[in-house]
Amino acid sequence: SSQDPPAEELHWEPPSRQDHSQLTLSITGCDSTSSLLELLLHNQPRLNGIHLSAAFDRTIKLYRQEAQRPSWRTARMITGALLPLLTSELQTLMPDLANQPRVVTSIAHSLGCLDVRDRDLLGGLAALAQGCMPELSTQGLANILWAFARCEYQPSAGWMSAYVCACRARIAAFRPQELAMMIWALSKLKYKLSPDMQQDFLARARALFPVTSPQSLCMVMYALSMTGHHPGEEWLESFVEAALQPPGLRRFSPQGLSQLLWALSRIGHKPGPDLTAAIEEHFLKHSRMQGYKSIDVSTTLYAMARMQLPMSRNLLRLFLDQVEKHMFSFQPSQLANIGWALARLQMQLRQLRQWQQSAHQDTEQQQQQQQ
Repeated sequence: SSQDPPAEELHWEPPSRQDHSQLTLSITGCDSTSSLLELLLHNQPRLNGIHLSAAFDRTIKLYRQEAQRPSWRTARMITGALLPLLTSELQTLMPDLANQPRVVTSIAHSLGCLDVRDRDLLGGLAALAQGCMPELSTQGLANILWAFARCEYQPSAGWMSAYVCACRARIAAFRPQELAMMIWALSKLKYKLSPDMQQDFLARARALFPVTSPQSLCMVMYALSMTGHHPGEEWLESFVEAALQPPGLRRFSPQGLSQLLWALSRIGHKPGPDLTAAIEEHFLKHSRMQGYKSIDVSTTLYAMARMQLPMSRNLLRLFLDQVEKHMFSFQPSQLANIGWALARLQMQLRQLRQWQQSAHQDTEQQQQQQQ
C-alpha cells in the first residue's frame, strides 16, 4: 500500500481539457472574461479556427456586457491579456483557415467589432477570403468588408474587384442588413462602382425597402451621401415612403434621424409635403427632442436649413430652445453649422421675432384691460 501507483495513473489534465465540440460549447458559455481567459489558456495547444471564432464572438458579448457596468480591471484584462492571446493564436492558426471561409469572415467581423487595427492580421484574412470569394455567403461578404472599413484597412484593387463581382453575382440573395453593410463599407473605403453595378445594388436596396430596418436605411442613405451619387427622384421617393411607414419617424433614434436628414440634405433632396409634415409631427407631438445630444441638434438643424424645409413657429422655437440648452456643449464645427443654419433661416427668424412681439403686445393689452 506504500508503493507509488503506476505512472499512467499520475497523469492529470485540467477539467477544461475537453473534446473539440465540447470546448466550443464551453467557450460560448463563459460568463466572465476571467473564466474565458482561463479556459483558453488551459486548452491553448488544442485550439482550432472554430474555437478561435467562438472565443472572439464571446469576447464581444462580454465586452458589451461590461460596457454597461464599467470595470477598469475587466477592461484591462480584455485589452491586456485576452485580445493579445486571441490575436497571437490567430496569427499562428492563419494557414489552417484556408478552407474555412465561414471562420475567416466571422473572425474578421469580430476584429471590426473590437476595433483591432492589425494590418498583418487583416491582410492575412483578406488573402484567405480572396482564395474562396465565390464560396462566401452574403453575410460573410457583408461582414468582411464592413470589418475592413471599420478598421480602415484598404484591400488591394484586385481584391476589391473580385469582391464586388462576387457580390453582384449574388445580389438577389442579399438581405437588408447585409446589403446596407456592404454599401456602407464600399463608400467608407471610397470604392467607385461602375454605373451598372451601382444600378444593380441600388435596385436591390429599393426592392428591400419595405422590410429594411431604420438603422439599415440610415446606412444606405449615409453611404450615398458620402459618394455624392444621386439615385434619382423615384428611388428617393421610395426611400422616404419606407422611412415613413408606421410608426413613422419614431422608429429612428435621435442619432439615426439626424444622420438621415443630413444625408438627404447632402444629396440635395427637396422634401415633399409628406416628409415635411412627418418631421413637424415627430418633433412637436412625439419626441420633443428628448434624448437629443448637442451633435444631434446641430446636425438636424443644419440639415433642415439646407433642405429649406419649412418650419412652423412652434418647431422653430423648439429648436432655438434646444440650441440654448446645449450652447456650452457644442463643438466649434457644430456652432458653425448652427450659425449657418440660422442665417439660412433668417426669414423665418424674422417672422418668429414678429410673432414674439405680437404676443408680447397682446399680453400687455390684456394686462391693461384687466387693470
